[in-house]
Amino acid sequence: MTANALLRVGQSAGEMPLRVKMQCPRDGIRVDLTLRDALDRSNTGSALTPVPGHGSAGIAVQLMRDNAPVRLGSTWTPPLPHAGEQTIDLAARYLRTAGALQPGTVEGQAILTADYR
Repeated sequence: MTANALLRVGQSAGEMPLRVKMQCPRDGIRVDLTLRDALDRSNTGSALTPVPGHGSAGIAVQLMRDNAPVRLGSTWTPPLPHAGEQTIDLAARYLRTAGALQPGTVEGQAILTADYR
């Protein structure tokens, strides 16, 4: 990724698909899904807190669902699954944040919780 792709705060680039697979034991079990920031459980934005120690600054990882930024901490209910493997389609992209842009590796960590009803 070049700095030219992320000149302004709020710009995003480099979207990559992120497919989460889960195994459902039987048809029609309702499941509520929640994505949270692993480093800041109070984060309700869409950008994950960067893991410290990688040297980068001014950039974060933003999670997407259905072509829109995910609101961390919010819960959604996908269509009722059928028995077997299910795929949750998400995406991740770089998001320009405030501060000076510094090169390096950027890493974000999320927790996906599945609450079966």
